[in-house]
Amino acid sequence: METASNSSRKRPVVVTILTWILVIGSLLNLAIGIISLAALGYELQGGEITIMAGDEGTELFTDQGELFVEGVWYTLVGLVQLVITIGFWRTKRWGWVAVMTLQALNLLMDVANALAGNPGVISLGISILLVLLLNQSDVRRTFGILRNPNEPAPITPLNSLDSH
Repeated sequence: METASNSSRKRPVVVTILTWILVIGSLLNLAIGIISLAALGYELQGGEITIMAGDEGTELFTDQGELFVEGVWYTLVGLVQLVITIGFWRTKRWGWVAVMTLQALNLLMDVANALAGNPGVISLGISILLVLLLNQSDVRRTFGILRNPNEPAPITPLNSLDSH
């Protein structure tokens, strides 16, 4: 259901650029997942999948198990990112919150990797850039995160109690 405030807002160019970045990221994750699962199928050639490694080693998964888990994980992440991207493109508030949450998690993982001695400078740079772009005032206004000074506050359960 489209409200008057959603239809009257003009989508900033930054939102379009961010949407395309999100589309590319989700399609890459889907491609990695599908390729991993296809490689597993090629490797098996109709055989049985042994996912868990035996008790004697320190490995949790077999090579086939790693490929299977990786394929399923990247496919699911890609699908979730695609849904979030659609919400973001349609300028839904939850879309902005979901993208910002994903970027916060990406930043956290990039910093953890850097502290562990595996710096991913490109990934860290992209995450920082996306967070900065998401926090521009025109982008936040488009998603209803930041209001204009003359706009009334939205009615929420908490502030409706204050008015009585």
